[in-house]
Amino acid sequence: MAKRAMPLFVRNARTQPRKRSTHAINAIIVRRRQLVEEVVSLREIGREPTFLANAQQLLTRWWIGASWSAREDLLKTAEWLVRLSRRGAPNSQSECEARLYANLDG
Repeated sequence: MAKRAMPLFVRNARTQPRKRSTHAINAIIVRRRQLVEEVVSLREIGREPTFLANAQQLLTRWWIGASWSAREDLLKTAEWLVRLSRRGAPNSQSECEARLYANLDG
């Protein structure tokens, strides 16, 4: 039995990635740049290094091979990690213990 050719519009819908507007791409690039700068500034003031290291990896190492829709997901995750870091998550066990004892005393 001969294989049937797929209609052109179906073939194109399956093989061509969604096209993004220049405005949408620029917005993604600008937001990434802002997040990278925020990661650097939060590191300078000593915020949670693990969250920031993970955010930086998402915005650099994993960014290169990602599609634009995957990059949007990377941005969302990096934003979440930066928010966690901004909240003042303790960066050592002694800070955790100090907060615990302060709450118990209060």
